[in-house]
Amino acid sequence: MNDTTNLPPLPEPVDYFYEWATDSGFHRSFSSWPWNGVKPEKAVAIYTAAQVEDIHRTAILAERESAADLVLRELGDTGQAQSIAAAIREGDK
Repeated sequence: MNDTTNLPPLPEPVDYFYEWATDSGFHRSFSSWPWNGVKPEKAVAIYTAAQVEDIHRTAILAERESAADLVLRELGDTGQAQSIAAAIREGDK
């Protein structure tokens, strides 16, 4: 699923690098100053490994919650549906 409505906003990146398209590929720099008189075409966020792991964990938990809600909606609020939803929420912790 690509639904991002339940996800919190991304954290502030550690830094950015900037890209300019050239005839031989891309020029990349940590400075946003113009290169050969041209402003960068794109800024790319840089995250630490810990930030990426947190983002990934948050996305998985949101997906589990969405799946558990779907089970409860489709099967009703029965004991069996509650057990299935709880197992989905628990995941492989």
